[in-house]
Amino acid sequence: MSENNEINNLQDLLGDLSQPDEGDKIEFIAVIGAGVMGQGIARTISAAGIDVVMIEKKEERIEEALQNLTNNMEHEISRWAMTKSEMKSIMSRIKWSLDMNQVKDADFVSLHTPLTDSTRGMMNKDVFAVMKKHAVIINTGRGDCVDADDMAAALENGDLKAYGTDVWPSDPPPENYPLLKTPNVFMLPHITASISPGDILFRQISGIKRLLRRVLPESVLSVALSAAIFCRE
Repeated sequence: MSENNEINNLQDLLGDLSQPDEGDKIEFIAVIGAGVMGQGIARTISAAGIDVVMIEKKEERIEEALQNLTNNMEHEISRWAMTKSEMKSIMSRIKWSLDMNQVKDADFVSLHTPLTDSTRGMMNKDVFAVMKKHAVIINTGRGDCVDADDMAAALENGDLKAYGTDVWPSDPPPENYPLLKTPNVFMLPHITASISPGDILFRQISGIKRLLRRVLPESVLSVALSAAIFCRE
């Protein structure tokens, strides 16, 4: 087979691949919440060559996070798992701020906050209004830190590109939860803390049962799940 035929066949296989849109580039990410999870996410993103801003509400939280991040990387250097130049490069891409308006330049916003009186509904229409229209919000903190009605409206109006989460007000979310029927919402099970494969499987089956029970009779549901488990084994 000639080289030209090989190229043509590859193009036929891949189809018409268009170039990425300028708006699809990820150049700047905002991480809200400078706890252990936020620090790890910021460090990973920065190591990939992307600029990050860590947003907190209190200066002392920023100082604590900065010291913790520094100590962890210095420990990595001491065990030859990282070089000083790598640490310098990572830290140079991480900015620290008390200003929520920093999300205005972010392509992605990653939320890692506990639920308190001050964080409840903190991601709302006022915040969405200053963000880029192609921005994506990922929430692995707590469901009620995001105003679900405002998020649904922003996605439906095209003011945001997408919302991804593994947390919601209840598990499973109530049937009238606005984000269940909103486009570009990606909801995953909150099971990453599980350490046992059996525990993960149990949670998955339990979640499926709770959801299917709304649309299937119990007798049909039992047969379907028994068949699924048998096929898995």
